[in-house]
Amino acid sequence: MKPLLTIWVFVTLVLALVQPSASFAKQSASGKYSYAYLTSVADKPTIKLVDVTSGTVENLPIDPPEGKSLYQVLASPTGEWLALVFRLHITDNTQELLRLVNVASRETRDIPLPDGQMALDIDHAWSPDGNYLVFDVPLYAGSINVYSYSLATGKVSTLLVNPDRYHFVWSTDSSQIAIEQGHCYSPEECNTWIETFDIVTQTRKLAVDLAPLFPPYSEESICLLNWSPGMRYMAFISSCVAASETPAGGPLEEVYIWDTQTGKVSRLTSFTEAMAKDENVIMIWALYQTHWYDSHTLVIGARWANSSHPEDKTQIVVYNLANNTSNVLSSDFLYEFAINPVSKQIALKIFSPLSKKAPDVPPYDGRIVTLTNDKGVFKLNTAVDVTGCQFAWSPDGAYLFFNKYTGPDCVIRADKFAFLDKSNNEVKLTLPAAEGDSTPIGWVVTPPTSAAK
Repeated sequence: MKPLLTIWVFVTLVLALVQPSASFAKQSASGKYSYAYLTSVADKPTIKLVDVTSGTVENLPIDPPEGKSLYQVLASPTGEWLALVFRLHITDNTQELLRLVNVASRETRDIPLPDGQMALDIDHAWSPDGNYLVFDVPLYAGSINVYSYSLATGKVSTLLVNPDRYHFVWSTDSSQIAIEQGHCYSPEECNTWIETFDIVTQTRKLAVDLAPLFPPYSEESICLLNWSPGMRYMAFISSCVAASETPAGGPLEEVYIWDTQTGKVSRLTSFTEAMAKDENVIMIWALYQTHWYDSHTLVIGARWANSSHPEDKTQIVVYNLANNTSNVLSSDFLYEFAINPVSKQIALKIFSPLSKKAPDVPPYDGRIVTLTNDKGVFKLNTAVDVTGCQFAWSPDGAYLFFNKYTGPDCVIRADKFAFLDKSNNEVKLTLPAAEGDSTPIGWVVTPPTSAAK
């Protein structure tokens, strides 16, 4: 096996940007949060800010650069900044502009980028503390570079130059990034590895070679990295091939754990193991979600089937890595999982196969639950039913945003945006979703009165 070919290049590009604002990484003076969504007013894109407490809705002006249209909006986890991607198509070339807008002060920063189509990872682009933004820029002939931007310094750093592929995830304290990469020298010789990288010192911290575990039948070896609070455990999914179908006899498509303290990588689940041993099974289909409840408790939603018996099997299972125990929470599939940052209650959207429910009962359920541990056995206790999806708690835990819908799931059309008050578990406010033309963005700090006027 050839040595790992990681190319870590730390080139700092000092940009002619405005100095960082004094409000950087601080909550607004009011301590309240508004919900932002994108809609269209008079055929122009408009961001609306909903102050749930007062019920007022304010417009956040968007001033697109000449000739460019708004393509994507991404809120920072702290709610202070919005990342806006503007796009202009010129023949076969796509020129884009990344603009950051401070919601409270209305400060804007335009970040110059190489020509090319930029992609912001919806789940992991912002660091959890909102101080860094990671994005990639395809350049030419399929090449791609990966960059990070620091709000504190106003500088762009090059993280990766032309990787074959990569997946990444932030540590919960925003100090490190874990990046999975792979490279195939031939169909018979591939490498897969995970490295952790200190975002401040720009040095590599840890690395683990995964090639011995996963035969090189596919370049998409692992995906869905998920770092635990405390940074000890890294969960990931193996055998992430196209359409999530794995040939029987190939590597099992399961959930694995990398213990960064011991360096050990082990398989945590065995949902498809029996199918893989069945000679009549040609293909295995599996889909997973993983969510850390705390530093050592992992909740997994699993859905799997095979070519011989295509009916889905589903389970929600909780694993306690501190004492190596697990138990099944539900025979449903977990679609969404949002933890209240204060109360630790969980908003869930689950799917029950039609064979498990009456024909006239929708297969999707939404609910707010508590996860309790009774002598090592975890249980889900329902506090309130919530018909909706796209759950998002406000950073102060006061409100839950969700989409109410008219069909069996959110794919058909959102009917209303709704906000549930945590203090009484009742809906505080609902807004029409503009017949599906409105796009949820996320929670942002409520602008002070002086900035809002």
